[in-house]
Amino acid sequence: MGKPSAHSLIVPSQGLHHMICSILLPREEHRDKVSYLEAFIVDSILTERQIHVGYLMMMHMISCVESTTRVLPYDCFLTRVFKDVGVDLSRETDFEAPTSYDMYDEQSLGRMKFEKAPNGS
Repeated sequence: MGKPSAHSLIVPSQGLHHMICSILLPREEHRDKVSYLEAFIVDSILTERQIHVGYLMMMHMISCVESTTRVLPYDCFLTRVFKDVGVDLSRETDFEAPTSYDMYDEQSLGRMKFEKAPNGS
């Protein structure tokens, strides 16, 4: 059996999966396929099972470094950590702040296949 698609998940799981793919385990490619790790994290959140988020982030970073097509995630987070511990970042080049951000509005929820209920919710 192949990996499930995000559209086959129940509604709360779809929202959690989108947030996981955007924030916790960011990736650039299409977010419709649900990886086993993402399914594990969604299940852990829904069942209130404790997970070590720092370990998951570190393993995700290691897999990105070992890949030839992926870039290192968590750039803003890492910059903050480096500044807090006193790493000299004076030789680093500046970057432009993003001009757009993910917004959960009616249009983005529609793209995730959410539908309005008859009562308008």
